[in-house]
Amino acid sequence: MAISSGEMYEYFHFFQGSDLPIKTQDEIHSFFKNVSGQEFINIDKGRCKMAQNKCWYYHLFCHNRFYRKNKLMKALNFFFVYIQKILHIKHNVDIELYQGSALFSITRKFAVYLLSKKEEIEKRFRYSLAADECFIQSMVMCSPFKDSIRDIDKQNSSNARLIDRTRPDGKNSPHVWRKEELNYLLKQPVDICFARKFDEGVDKEIVEMIEAKLKINRSHYGKEI
Repeated sequence: MAISSGEMYEYFHFFQGSDLPIKTQDEIHSFFKNVSGQEFINIDKGRCKMAQNKCWYYHLFCHNRFYRKNKLMKALNFFFVYIQKILHIKHNVDIELYQGSALFSITRKFAVYLLSKKEEIEKRFRYSLAADECFIQSMVMCSPFKDSIRDIDKQNSSNARLIDRTRPDGKNSPHVWRKEELNYLLKQPVDICFARKFDEGVDKEIVEMIEAKLKINRSHYGKEI
């Protein structure tokens, strides 16, 4: 595990398979060095009710690997949650619940804090729906690190990632970037270091173009500093 490897990393970044950096490694290191101590966590305050529905009730079927494509399991999960609502069965009522993007960049101090709360996190969110979009937001907002969240009210830069949900490609999926948008991606402000979503099945060229461009930019950046 990175935090126990002996290396004193200042930041820990969580990505998924369809994410890419849009800044060079040197630029990313320089940026996070300049904002040391800030937490990059996306929090959508307008979706607290959704977070409550995900975390107040036990979603026992959603962890099955067939859940997403199995209508029966979704129906069973919905019915089980419905019964809990009728019987007024809730948990996590002692904590304010939030949700946002599952992608984040956090400081070493906050990562250590989260690990110290491992048992609590597992107990609270083990049977939550899409817990990866709720647990870190809820934990940081009830912690001393709340005031260190960068641009908490800015949806587009709070987690240093560019994600376009105004043009979804499929249900509940953000826009997939295309090669025609290369310049737009590479001209993002300094606090946007990464982007999502890329899909080689939709546009493989954009992935190759970003890789090539960053290699060129890195060589130029190294000459300038």
